[in-house]
Amino acid sequence: MQTIHAQILATGDELTTGTLVDSNSAYMAEQLEMMGVSVRRHVTVGDDMDDLVRALKDIGEQADVALVTGGLGPTMDDLSAEAAAKAAGVDLELDEEALAWIEALFKSVGRNLGRNLGESNRKQAYFPQGSVRLDNPVGTAPGFSLTIGKCRFFFMPGVPREMKRMLTDQVIPRIEEMLEDVTISGMRTICTYGMPEARVGELVEDVADGEPGMKLGLRASFPVIQVKIYARAESKMGVERILDDGTDKILDRLKNNVFSVGGRNMEEVVGLMLKDEKATLAVAESCTGGQIAHWLTSVPGSSEYFVMSAVTYANTAKETMLNVSRKTLMRFGAVHEETVKAMAEGARQIAKTTYGISTSGVAGPAGGNEEKPVGTVCIALATPDDTFVYRFHSPFGERDRNIKIFAMNALDVLRRHLQGLPPPSWAREYKP
Repeated sequence: MQTIHAQILATGDELTTGTLVDSNSAYMAEQLEMMGVSVRRHVTVGDDMDDLVRALKDIGEQADVALVTGGLGPTMDDLSAEAAAKAAGVDLELDEEALAWIEALFKSVGRNLGRNLGESNRKQAYFPQGSVRLDNPVGTAPGFSLTIGKCRFFFMPGVPREMKRMLTDQVIPRIEEMLEDVTISGMRTICTYGMPEARVGELVEDVADGEPGMKLGLRASFPVIQVKIYARAESKMGVERILDDGTDKILDRLKNNVFSVGGRNMEEVVGLMLKDEKATLAVAESCTGGQIAHWLTSVPGSSEYFVMSAVTYANTAKETMLNVSRKTLMRFGAVHEETVKAMAEGARQIAKTTYGISTSGVAGPAGGNEEKPVGTVCIALATPDDTFVYRFHSPFGERDRNIKIFAMNALDVLRRHLQGLPPPSWAREYKP
């Protein structure tokens, strides 16, 4: 089966100097891989005409498709259109429709900002001869598509919001037309939590053996490990069969560590289960500082099940806001199973919810001791029938990573309870 190979080119001195992080390339690569397009290389080039022309010619000899971002603005260092024309051996020409659009935009918006259309803005309406304009409904810089060598290039703005809109509306449909002449493709993302990336890789490394149309990929999105199944076949039914076969094998290998087979994140999965159960949730956080509540409330519609969050960092807050007894705090301290048990139960009782979850631990980098080293966290889940309490230990000494691990552990405890699964094997259940 023929495969379309792609490369991604990001332009701009702000990228080569590290002033800005190139999030565009990661987003575009993911979208291409989801379509079944193989991304072979990422290239970053500064605002230098010779370097840009050389990069465009090089990619034009190697790739079938190329996505380029940046360099479409009005300033002197926006060189993409001119560089593309030089690489293709053609001249720039004025696109009257693009100029009319830019003029109309400045009349409606520029006046309010005290700006007038200048000659530098007219530059944005010039494109290489033979190119196809890609309209930009959310910005002033149109994009364009052009063939250089054997490769079809798509030039888009560097502003992420504008790039994503153009990619979705105009670039992806054109690439899909190219794919129709090749093969049908598909992709499925399986999300796992609880095992390191190396172990996940060992367990699934031979899943694609004997399947010429299947390819696997791993992506670490801390603290989640994603297993991506890429399928190519002569028909949509063939693609679905490959994806289903791969999914079945991966589920058999990774078992309860899989929390999603459709790319949903943990908070979405937990939210859907709470909604299906018509259950509600309250959260009491100490060491996680609101991370759990932030994740849960980032999901649209979470108001149906999420009721309350209390970030009770100080012991006095645990006592006054969650009704944790002073006796418990004095005897056991903030980081202890008895304390988080009282926190979860207090949150559930105060908010009158179905469930309550709580965290208290040592995120680091300081504050640990021999009994409770950095990375220690206690987590409690209060249910209508009982309260389950666990102690975990994270191997990381970094505060940010520990906070994410602690928060994900808490959500995973809730997820497993809602699914009727046992707690993770690396959790130590507390039995007073």
